[in-house]
Amino acid sequence: MREVERLLSAPPLVSSGSGGGGGGSGGGGGGSVPSSPTQLVRIPSSRSRYAVNPMSVIGERVVIAMVGLPARGKSYTSRAIEHYFTFLGCPVKLFNAGSRRRDQGLAGAASSFFDPSNSDAKQQRDQLAMETLDDLLAWLEAPHACDETWSGCACGIFDATNTTVARRRAVIERCARAERLSAMPLRLVFVESICNDEEILRHSYRLKLSNGDYAQQDPERALVDFLARVREYEKVYETIGEDEAKGYEGELVASGCNTFLMSHLVSLLHAVHRDWSASIPLPLKALNELCFGSLESLPGGKLRHSFPEEYAARAKDPLHYRYPGVGGESYMDLVTNCREVVLALERMRTDVAVVCDVAVARVLLGYFTGTPIEQIPEIAISPGLGLVELVRGHSGFSIEHHDIFDVGRPSLLAS
Repeated sequence: MREVERLLSAPPLVSSGSGGGGGGSGGGGGGSVPSSPTQLVRIPSSRSRYAVNPMSVIGERVVIAMVGLPARGKSYTSRAIEHYFTFLGCPVKLFNAGSRRRDQGLAGAASSFFDPSNSDAKQQRDQLAMETLDDLLAWLEAPHACDETWSGCACGIFDATNTTVARRRAVIERCARAERLSAMPLRLVFVESICNDEEILRHSYRLKLSNGDYAQQDPERALVDFLARVREYEKVYETIGEDEAKGYEGELVASGCNTFLMSHLVSLLHAVHRDWSASIPLPLKALNELCFGSLESLPGGKLRHSFPEEYAARAKDPLHYRYPGVGGESYMDLVTNCREVVLALERMRTDVAVVCDVAVARVLLGYFTGTPIEQIPEIAISPGLGLVELVRGHSGFSIEHHDIFDVGRPSLLAS
């Protein structure tokens, strides 16, 4: 998509730094399969039996506030961020002001509702936006944003137009007040999506006609009303920063995005909103199958009976459990290895075929379906030779499974 993604990351609103969490590391790793199949000796090493999710030790609380005119890709970008941060293991939730308006009985509001000179409607829209932001801030503060023991990152995405300086100032003040009442530093980031490509805009306008505002209306009349709504927003639209940034089509401008989580955000936005005409090689090493370490030669289905302690350790935490021995990996390790792969796939604008084993397929499907990271090891995939087809749409991916024939080796976990 030829458009500009502009980020403005404010420093922590009150505090001068970000909090941090701790991550323990225990003994484990090493060793090989002994001659007796009923014993496994773990030689102490620096590698823990359980991998550590780096997101669990990065004490960041982040609000990402979208900025831009209607149909400029804000919701698409918001969902992409939600999927990627979920894949990284960072708790994330999307809060959409338009959905709140529709839920409160204002679905299908005429374009006059968005007229900036309509003071009553403007007050309603501002109130709905701030209520949406308040819900986001409450979610970030509540234990259920992660869990009661979580000391790592969490991110809320505020999907609204936020097209004026006054609105963005209100967002800043709301977040600053929330931080003063919290023990956790809060970082606010504005992500502005600018698109001036007429062909893309025509396509985006048509897609808007399927949302809750226009789903039951005549498409042509709905399009006329939506274009009138866009013109109302254009009357007061104030872009972030320098006016000349509007001319940087296809560029990404970032400022102040120097923290761990924000570096991942910039990498994602580079991937999903840039035109790539050349062939992009995938990082093939990252597509290697999960390594079972010293258990590589163990026949399928023998883990539970031959090494019950290892079986129990994996059952306790399938995501972070790391197989013993040299090179032994966990699903968390595999997720980390596949980050470059998913970003490379996001850059693709043509059909792509990925050949990989079951564990890697689970990780990739977990990303594209937005599956919580803890559930990735349990994604059901046929162990044989099969094809999983993903087709990108405006609201995500549709998935279809095609079984070919079974050539897979039995899983170590099979009974």
